[in-house]
Amino acid sequence: MTTTTLKRGAIIAAVLIVAVLVFRWWRTRILPAPEAIQKILDESVAAVEDGDVGAIMKHISSDFRGDVGGDVVNRQELKGRLFVMLRRGIGVEIVSQDVEIFETEATVTMVVALWRGGARGAASGDASLREIEVDFRLEGSSWKVVASRQTKAGVGDVF
Repeated sequence: MTTTTLKRGAIIAAVLIVAVLVFRWWRTRILPAPEAIQKILDESVAAVEDGDVGAIMKHISSDFRGDVGGDVVNRQELKGRLFVMLRRGIGVEIVSQDVEIFETEATVTMVVALWRGGARGAASGDASLREIEVDFRLEGSSWKVVASRQTKAGVGDVF
């Protein structure tokens, strides 16, 4: 064996060790799926109440398709609708939720209470319960929303 071959072998071994260490460090920086998805939901509720469309959109995949009020919308159309909906203020509370995770995909089914006026409060008829189903996909190291569907919850309007 030549000195050159030994040096190459040592370099390859060193690169592999560094790669393993970087991978282990990287994996510890990623939240486990349930916690990561819950964090996205919490951030999204706060963003809706603050009227912060940008904070919501950072969690939306570029190939998003969603059912909003019976219309199928893409990511850009969702952004436009959110600007219109959130400028008047909306309050949100997640009443119940169920999370199913399948390796790199997840579905959250939740019932949310929505009311117009946000923190200012709602007038009679300005609140409703919605059942929302949200599909997530792991994209790189981040969970992104790829689809959503919503319907009025079976109980109808709250007020």
